[in-house]
Amino acid sequence: VRGLAGGTAVAVYSTQSLTLSGPRVTVQEFGPAFRYRYRYEGLRLLTARSGTYYLLPAGWTPRMHLTYILSDSDQIRIELYAAEQVIP
Repeated sequence: VRGLAGGTAVAVYSTQSLTLSGPRVTVQEFGPAFRYRYRYEGLRLLTARSGTYYLLPAGWTPRMHLTYILSDSDQIRIELYAAEQVIP
């Protein structure tokens, strides 16, 4: 997790609420008119394997026992981008 703050940033779009939370994690709800109704930001990619993404909140600390594990599906869309593009 060294360099987590500058690591790959993640935005998760979901058709249903995932209740992702943690330091610097935000959620935006677009409403029922949108296929992906929720967008979660403030996440960092720990690793990805075979369509499964292991994510940490951007403000993660070693005292936190929190890792989000999400798999590719029709219900979830995951976007990866450079952390410096993230607006604090």
